[in-house]
Amino acid sequence: MWDATLTNADLRHANLQEAELNYATLDGARLDRARLVQTNLTLVSAVGTSFRRADLSYADLGGANLSGADLTRAHGSGVNVWSVTVDENTRQKDMLIDVWVDPLEDLVDTENWAIEEIAVRTDHIEAAQLLHLLSSRQKMRTVIEALTGRVVLLLGNFGRTRKSLLLQVRKKLPDLGYAPIVFDFPRPSERDLIETVSLIASMSRFVIADLTRPRSTPLEAMLIAPNVMIPFAPIIREGETPFAMFGALQAKYDWILDTWRYRDARHLMRTLEPKSSCPARRRSAHSCKGARAGDPVVGSPVAAETRTLRSP
Repeated sequence: MWDATLTNADLRHANLQEAELNYATLDGARLDRARLVQTNLTLVSAVGTSFRRADLSYADLGGANLSGADLTRAHGSGVNVWSVTVDENTRQKDMLIDVWVDPLEDLVDTENWAIEEIAVRTDHIEAAQLLHLLSSRQKMRTVIEALTGRVVLLLGNFGRTRKSLLLQVRKKLPDLGYAPIVFDFPRPSERDLIETVSLIASMSRFVIADLTRPRSTPLEAMLIAPNVMIPFAPIIREGETPFAMFGALQAKYDWILDTWRYRDARHLMRTLEPKSSCPARRRSAHSCKGARAGDPVVGSPVAAETRTLRSP
């Protein structure tokens, strides 16, 4: 039923398992309690559509427009929601994601402990994929390694001029295999600003912090450096000086790297290039152990990837 027009259709309790509804128009339709397991709903228009208690397990909603849709208590285990559109009128309360088996139970003697299964619910369909992965013992390690091995947190002044430089860094890092995050988004409702920064930093491979004309960066550095033992790579424009307490942080915590000074955005972008082997041009206290082809050049703020911590 590709490109079907089902506007305002009454499909309550319908069995549409594995149906092909790509590009269909479902605006205003009623799909309450419908069975949509493995249904292909790619790029459908479902504006104001009701999916209350529908079973969307393993359905493909890639690119779907769910503006104003009602997903209350729908089942979304394994649902694909890449590039899905939702808005403030989309109702997503109490969506059932999966039967959760504690992935840490493998660390205890399961012969003496009953395996407890718990139904997990969420109010955000876009969280369904991550929660589904976390519910699997086999995929828990994959999720953790994907986050801690690729995420790079970018901190700095988000004024118009300074932010443009961070955005250029963000654009460059994926070419090196990293997933950059610029912390300029609203904090989650369940966490304050300090908790949010700490949470992202703890999931990151390393942090790049622009100390040029900082605003909140000093607070973020003072928060992250003592508590999160990951490489912290400070950068600053030539002619500027770091905030007063930063030197003390570098002296105290081995994982804060030397400050890298750049002349302009073009100069900084040139330093963010891969290397083919571990170079000798690094401080004698640094080791080439763990360096890999494609790791950043020495002196670059992302050289944190190949450095070991300085000896205390």
